Amino acid sequence: MPPLIPLFDGHNDALLRLLSCTDPVASFQDCSGNGQLDLGMARRAGLVGGLFACFVPPNGARNAGLSLTPDGYSVEMPEPPTLAEARRQTDAMIACARRLEAGLPEQVGVCLNVPDIRRSLAANTIAMVLQCGVLV
Repeated sequence: MPPLIPLFDGHNDALLRLLSCTDPVASFQDCSGNGQLDLGMARRAGLVGGLFACFVPPNGARNAGLSLTPDGYSVEMPEPPTLAEARRQTDAMIACARRLEAGLPEQVGVCLNVPDIRRSLAANTIAMVLQCGVLV
């Protein structure tokens, strides 16, 4: 098999998914192949790093404001989370990333700058760059 081309993922929602897990480290190691990013999938694909989104979903059920119309569909925008709730969830995702780093130090590392990414690449650990932002 030819060598893999190193892959740097431009966006993933692994942290949001792992927040609902009792043990995020074990869940990231799960390698169940269920279509969600996990350690085994990342390694098999040649993932060397990526932007791990700290995404706070809006309040309410997904697609709750979706209704069909004669011309297609209409979407009523849900209420955004409060600033305090957005901060709580963002902090929880950052803590989840740090738990992965502490639990899998030979496999993943949180990177805050370019030298961190270079060190991660040299150590053959997955460079986790936290992608935090606000959509308004």
